[in-house]
Amino acid sequence: MKPKTANLTPDQLEDVRRKLASGVAPDAIVLTRTQAARKGAKLGEMNWLETAFAKHLDTQKAAGMVVAWHYECFRMRIAFGDKPAWIKVDFFVLYSDGSIRLFETKGFWREAARLRIKVAAGVYPWAKFIGVKRIKQEWIYEQF
Repeated sequence: MKPKTANLTPDQLEDVRRKLASGVAPDAIVLTRTQAARKGAKLGEMNWLETAFAKHLDTQKAAGMVVAWHYECFRMRIAFGDKPAWIKVDFFVLYSDGSIRLFETKGFWREAARLRIKVAAGVYPWAKFIGVKRIKQEWIYEQF
């Protein structure tokens, strides 16, 4: 009989490895499908809102305001100790004045996501963390 396999996100894979290393029996590990997996989104692919914001950044780049931008290019550790926590912002943007801004695009904000980005802004004061929503073809920015 062929064993069942699952498509895991890097965070899920890391969690499984941690549980196995701590001695949890493989049969006791329960995997759930993430919201992204249910919607068919693949790791590293942009959703419609992220795609629209990328086009907006390209427009700013053509105007000379933005030097470069990258999508989900790195994870940042925001909590240390026994239970480390991470954040992966949607866009890393370098502006022509040398400032760095990290954008998180959201259709709506869950409290956990808002808390995570607020903590990240406190841990990494060298960058501006900005939440982005789009309402009726207008970009709404919220700085943390």
